[in-house]
Amino acid sequence: MTEASGTPAPTSGEAAAKSKASPAKKSFHDRVSHALERAQQAFAQLDSWVSNVQSPVNAGFLSKAHVTNDAGLRQDVAASGAAAVGVGAGAEMLETVVAGMEAREARKEAKEHGSGAAFHTANKKAKSTTADAGLAAAGTVGEALLIARQAARLQEAASVAGPVGTVAGASGGATGLVTGGRAAVRAYTTDRKRRKLKNVTMPAGPGEEAMAELRQALASAGEATAEAHAALDMYAADAGDTPLARFEMAVDAAFETTKPLAEAAAALKREMDRKALYEELPAAHRYALKKQRNKEVKQALTAVGQTTRAAGAITTATSIGLGGALMTSPAGWALAGTAALILFGVAGYKGGRAAKNRYDSARHPELHAAPAESEDAAPKEAMSRGEALREALKFWKKAENGERKAVARRIYQYAAGPTVNAQSGVTSELRETAREILIVLKAGPADHRMDRVAWEGSLNDPERTEAWIKEIEEALSSA
Repeated sequence: MTEASGTPAPTSGEAAAKSKASPAKKSFHDRVSHALERAQQAFAQLDSWVSNVQSPVNAGFLSKAHVTNDAGLRQDVAASGAAAVGVGAGAEMLETVVAGMEAREARKEAKEHGSGAAFHTANKKAKSTTADAGLAAAGTVGEALLIARQAARLQEAASVAGPVGTVAGASGGATGLVTGGRAAVRAYTTDRKRRKLKNVTMPAGPGEEAMAELRQALASAGEATAEAHAALDMYAADAGDTPLARFEMAVDAAFETTKPLAEAAAALKREMDRKALYEELPAAHRYALKKQRNKEVKQALTAVGQTTRAAGAITTATSIGLGGALMTSPAGWALAGTAALILFGVAGYKGGRAAKNRYDSARHPELHAAPAESEDAAPKEAMSRGEALREALKFWKKAENGERKAVARRIYQYAAGPTVNAQSGVTSELRETAREILIVLKAGPADHRMDRVAWEGSLNDPERTEAWIKEIEEALSSA
């Protein structure tokens, strides 16, 4: 029918380009999930400010109101606290829903794969998000109790506010202890992983002596070539007085010197490429160590902050745990303020790093870009400074091509088999070291529910490249 109408049928390449240009429409479930995730991230940003700044300040004013018996100030603090716990309740509720949905999808994906890198990434996410959902659900209950307490305070019903505050404080304290304990366990396991990673021995590359010898050989070949061409130039200048046989000998001599020169240059280039190969893996190893160290510090600070906050809640039994006016006693207020400083600092650091990564990805897309699929592929255009700053403020987005993903690609290229990187020059020594790094990062055969042979086979399968890069990127995460 297309032929009859005179319209040529699209080629497979055109069809692929068309499908790439117009992606499939998202399902209703995907749109709802995306909207909920955006809302949860927005509430999380706001709740971080409320729970770590507004709530401790409220606690200070509430303490002052009780000391001075200022009823008006108590009412103002209660109103502010009601707004704070409303934000906290919204954040916890959305976290429960979003984490529960992510856990469900991750479990489904893990079951679908059964083993391998894609299975392990999904299975790890399922466990983490299930725990997140449980803690958020407990936090939602605590926030509901705090809403009741703030309502009682606004009505000046002290007989109700006191008991409800005690229950809310105990609930928040318990949740804080669990969250702090979880972070402490993560800090400990990360420390063990970092120590093992530090003990991975990097293979030695070409020595400076060998490189110096090759440079000397190239220099000597260059001198010989220069001398031969100088002699040829001299004979050419006196062509009329030079016997033809001697001129031909000079030409042959000049021609013969080009071969050792080319061989010396090729040998030096091969050795320089080999040296670069032996330098890039240690660089990736240092990056992995840095990420594990950062994760260890952040988890340790989170453990201290959450435990301190829980201690404040339990000490006074009038805390809100994770979100509203914290406590009226000076001791509880001091604990709450200390916890807020620590946790707000950790949250600020994470947010700042994420914003910088988004800015760099937008402003300098060439820094950590993936290799082009074809030579004709146009590089991504860099945004202006203003556009990049706006992109950095989009806290709900992840950097498209950050340093972590670039390092994950690099480690995979070293660990992959000959089918994937046959032309890369990676030696078996480098490949085994890269695979040892993967095992230490909890991406080994046991983690993937595979034996060693099957695991190595998956590394040699080009169709699993994306799953492997995603797995290594998650293993390098310091979140």
